[in-house]
Amino acid sequence: MEVAAVLGRSVELQDWTAVCERWGVKPCTHLIGPLCDRELLQAEGVSGFRFSYASLQLALEKVARREGRLEAHHRACAAVLADVGQPERLAIHHLGAGDAELALEPLIEAAEQRISLGDFEHAERLIALWGEAMEAARHYVEDHRRTVGWTLLARIRRGQSRTAEAFELAQRAEQRARWSNDPRLIGEALVEMGLAARDLGDLGHALSCLTQAEVLLEVAKEARSLARSRLEAAAVLGDLGAFDDAWSRYDMARTFCEEAGDGIGMAEAIRGQGDLEIRRGDLELAMGLLNQARAEFEAVGYPQGAAGCHNSLGRLAQV
Repeated sequence: MEVAAVLGRSVELQDWTAVCERWGVKPCTHLIGPLCDRELLQAEGVSGFRFSYASLQLALEKVARREGRLEAHHRACAAVLADVGQPERLAIHHLGAGDAELALEPLIEAAEQRISLGDFEHAERLIALWGEAMEAARHYVEDHRRTVGWTLLARIRRGQSRTAEAFELAQRAEQRARWSNDPRLIGEALVEMGLAARDLGDLGHALSCLTQAEVLLEVAKEARSLARSRLEAAAVLGDLGAFDDAWSRYDMARTFCEEAGDGIGMAEAIRGQGDLEIRRGDLELAMGLLNQARAEFEAVGYPQGAAGCHNSLGRLAQV
């Protein structure tokens, strides 16, 4: 039951079994029923259970710590969760095992996921935890990777409509990244600078930042960030009234994302072209593109994108 407690308040039987097998023991599944009868556990479907009281989970963790097994339990949990696509859980187990270096990448991935969901407070806590892990791994303030945290904080501040702060953070990240001469870090900071500049109304500066970012991210072969820089540059060109250039940039992004297997990016490009056609007055083409984009978003399971298409179609109906 120590292993179950280390896995968390809610436990999947598959995870529990896999971690126990790494220890060469069988999970004591025969205890689940009696413990549920005594309301110490709660069954969660047929595939898991939950500790009814946090105090019970913590007490089991305390025993593991006292007996010197806690770090090893966390390390075994991390090994089992390495490829299941749950970066936050993976990072917590790496930290619990004392492996701060291994926690850095999944913490950033988890923060990015939270930002994409609009959960900015949680994302900011994860970035703060990443900063602590950087310290624990002896990557101090002068380490150029600090720019990663500043760039993500800039995204959060934009999402919170704190645009001036977002620009300052992105600018700081870009300046520090240039010390490292790392095209990925410089390019990603420039993307955030460009987006903040657009929100501040400086479209010329926004386009300059995003165009520079494209060049650097292509050098870095950073596909996801490159696609984002192209999509955002196309949007700024549309804002500037350069509709033909914007269409071409969306087309370039669409082809790139399709070849890279990025369904969400491809759908974003199609939606951008649909919004562009609303401005140009070709409402029939706009409707076709927006419906196509919505279908693509639904196919890849991205409801936020489908909702954006629905909003654009609503605007189209009012034209």
